[in-house]
Amino acid sequence: MKKTIFFLLCIYLLFFTSCSKKYTTESENKGNTEMEFRNILWRLKSVETPDSLIVPDSSRIYTICFNNDTTFSGQNDCNTLSGFYHVPENQVLIITAAGGTKAGCGRLSWSGFTEALYHARSYSIDSSYFKIFYSGSSKMNFEK
Repeated sequence: MKKTIFFLLCIYLLFFTSCSKKYTTESENKGNTEMEFRNILWRLKSVETPDSLIVPDSSRIYTICFNNDTTFSGQNDCNTLSGFYHVPENQVLIITAAGGTKAGCGRLSWSGFTEALYHARSYSIDSSYFKIFYSGSSKMNFEK
């Protein structure tokens, strides 16, 4: 009898803990600043460092998409990238692991994209813009 009750309790807990709400649309994300950046494909528009403004060549693609399951994927010009991230508190962003292909993409490619992600420390959302702050006062500016 105890084994049956224990088994039913485990099934009950498994069922109800696996049915958590997923934020998948922009309207569901509205007002939840921690979730607003997830499940959206963000395209890099510019990079600002203390010394320069970098605008990637329009023929080059730099994207990132953060998933609800703490994984991310993206494109680093002619390479793909993926990994894990952590948001320990609101607007704090930590990339915990990242990897991807390493093909030579040519001289117009910005080689600092993956490196900048490794140094991410926070983010902000403003309408359809997403900014990742890294290494002091540097930031990457993304659009939907």
